[in-house]
Amino acid sequence: MRKTIAGTAALTLLSGVSLQASIADWKTAATIGVTPAATYFIEDSGSAVSGAAPQSFSIGDFDGSRSFELIVNAGNAGVSSAVLGLTGVQALKFEQYDSTGMIGITNYGVADHISTAPSPLNEEAQLVFTSDGADTLLYVNGELAHTFTGVPLQLTGTVGLGAAMDDAGGAIGDRLDGHILGFTSYASVLTPEQIETHYQALIKDRKPVYLAAWQAAVGAGPVTPAQTLFQTVSGMAPALLNVGELDGPRTFEFITYAGDAAASGALMGRGGVQGLKFEQWNNSGTVGLTGFGVADYDSGIASPFLTVAQVAYVSDGANTDLYINGALQYTFEGAPLSLTGYQGLGAAGNITEAGGDIVFRDPLEGQVLRFASYDRALTEEEVTAHYTGFAADAGAGNFTAWQTAVAAASPTATRTEPAAGADGVTVDVGPLTGDRTFEFVVNSGISTANGTLLGGNAQALKYEQWNDTGMIGMTNYGVADYTSPAASPDSVDTHIVYSSDGTDTTLYVDGVLQHTFTAAPLTGAGLQGLATAAGLPVLGATYFDPLDGHILGFASYADALTPAALAAHYKALTEGSTAVPPSGGFQITAFSRDAATGAITLTWPSAAGETFSIKYGTGTADFTGTAVASVPASAGNST
Repeated sequence: MRKTIAGTAALTLLSGVSLQASIADWKTAATIGVTPAATYFIEDSGSAVSGAAPQSFSIGDFDGSRSFELIVNAGNAGVSSAVLGLTGVQALKFEQYDSTGMIGITNYGVADHISTAPSPLNEEAQLVFTSDGADTLLYVNGELAHTFTGVPLQLTGTVGLGAAMDDAGGAIGDRLDGHILGFTSYASVLTPEQIETHYQALIKDRKPVYLAAWQAAVGAGPVTPAQTLFQTVSGMAPALLNVGELDGPRTFEFITYAGDAAASGALMGRGGVQGLKFEQWNNSGTVGLTGFGVADYDSGIASPFLTVAQVAYVSDGANTDLYINGALQYTFEGAPLSLTGYQGLGAAGNITEAGGDIVFRDPLEGQVLRFASYDRALTEEEVTAHYTGFAADAGAGNFTAWQTAVAAASPTATRTEPAAGADGVTVDVGPLTGDRTFEFVVNSGISTANGTLLGGNAQALKYEQWNDTGMIGMTNYGVADYTSPAASPDSVDTHIVYSSDGTDTTLYVDGVLQHTFTAAPLTGAGLQGLATAAGLPVLGATYFDPLDGHILGFASYADALTPAALAAHYKALTEGSTAVPPSGGFQITAFSRDAATGAITLTWPSAAGETFSIKYGTGTADFTGTAVASVPASAGNST
């Protein structure tokens, strides 16, 4: 029986962190300078395309050069998944067969080609496959990630979008565990500059989310969760989870990202008992609660589709309150939560006490990214505090301002999604030679013998140097362990920078120079382990010496950032200031003093027409005097 029962509505405030915010800017950039052969833009063309509801789509007719650009947010359920594919011909794989964790290309009946680029899981990512008719280049988030030598793109005409399918729209396989938010095809090879421009447009207004901060908030109390799951569960591969033996008041809290392709999607539930609906039956577009065989309770509150959102159901044993992104949205009157013990997560599970197969129903068209259950009703203040940690600054001060400061210094690589030592994550720091800088925003404990910020086959940067030293360090494997006098902060948000001129390495903690590792330059380049050291063969990785915590933000640079730039980055993180001096710009290159007259001469590089004001002081506290109002720069030389 299906029946809709009214309740009491509260403030509707969907102030979540939207991952779609920059799609419009990307759409504009993707159509400037080169005309696409075909496009699929969310909202213009329809809903996001998902593996649950892939589309047969005409990408254009090609012969020779072509490029395919996709904006994707997907997980890794299943052994293989395609963003674009034609059965019997070719598929572009978000994850290559068999659960490799890497992007690839499949020429059906010929070969599976695996790249060295990891699938960018559960984040809004730009993928570009571009071919000159002989080879195919793969770009991930604006950066060249791999070359498929001797493997040209072959797709043309009508193909599957969100899965591989035949030209009639049948024989569907390799379904994507997620969504395609935008697609463009071109009858030419996109240039690296065009691809980078498209990516910068995509991330222009992106607001990051901080799952590690939510996890920390959940564990901070004052109530200990009955159960937590700090990993992703997809509606394409639902899980069975024991939420705890609950009786009376209880709370179920989710961080989720899901779409609207299904008629009904459950975050969690048990057949014959109750389902917590991300979207209530039948394509209602609203969040709900179902008592199976009793009633469908519809909140009338819009489901936060294609947005990383916090959804919490809080019951006092008589009614259930619905919170979205920290704000009370609705009260399901007379409908308390009744779920206890084993439940389906990512779907409702029909579970028999005597065992046997579990049948999942109402699968979520997306992912539950994180989950926690509690054996009491959380207060509104507690729910809001959890959301604030997840959506604001990861407990790391003005994190968004820090990102702006980092971007101004032209990094070779950045990561703002938290990396946990327990997870094993790789990051491509760029093809660095000579000077380089690695910058971290980190929160870690020191309960293990040692913990790594960044590490590969030859070198590791140690948050705590071996063996329980309690000090930050650096290791050159097979050569030496270098230990600084700087103590490893215990479970405190910390800004740490290693900067090298190719000869020595300087260590900065919270914007202040702490130590110089003499004759120990940084050598890390290309793929490295993040929040862990990694032994990195061509495919896969072996992780060791993990960090006892999380890296909340990371950036690498192809030069040695100046002390002033690093201090400004720290200031941005802690105070929100984004005024950052150029990393390689204004520098005094020579200084001299005439012993007879006391005249001081300063020299610095400058461009013709620039003017400079020189401030001075008689002490170190302030510089209030102006020596010269303006110094005109000579024609392209030194001033």
